Amino acid sequence: GDPDHALAAARHVEADVDGIDVNMGCPKKFSVQGGMGSALLREPERIRRILTALVEGLRKPVSCKIRILEDRQATLALLRVILSTGVKAIGIHPRVPNARTEAVPADYAQLKGILEELGPMPIPTILSGDVGGREHFDAARRATGVRSVMIARAAMWNASCFSVTRVPKVEYAQALM
Repeated sequence: GDPDHALAAARHVEADVDGIDVNMGCPKKFSVQGGMGSALLREPERIRRILTALVEGLRKPVSCKIRILEDRQATLALLRVILSTGVKAIGIHPRVPNARTEAVPADYAQLKGILEELGPMPIPTILSGDVGGREHFDAARRATGVRSVMIARAAMWNASCFSVTRVPKVEYAQALM
């Protein structure tokens, strides 16, 4: 949780990766109870220290992922803090930290409003949440104003979610066997 520890860990893998991403969006209990993941979102100055240490101490690009906060102004302030650190990209999951994927849909309208209020982003902004494949990509971009998306759960079940022609899960699984 402290900048020196984060930098030491990143330096340990720096030669083997193309970049370092700090996931401050994970709401899982094991992350939050250890002061990591979405628990960091409550500590903008700690985020500033960690990201600045990584950006200044590494040769590889640094990015991060967050969730939106319950308070829009707090989200805007957090994004301004993150932008001040020199990260090269930011992923934004438009759910609040305690919202579960199964119960609460991603709030694309909220993300669009936040990004419009913030103004032009100087770095790539990546949508994370409820994008299950290429068929969702264009709609998600239109709804939020972002130019990039990341896919997580859909790729676990069917890596063809990235393809223009999606393969049914059963066919995909048979092809792997």
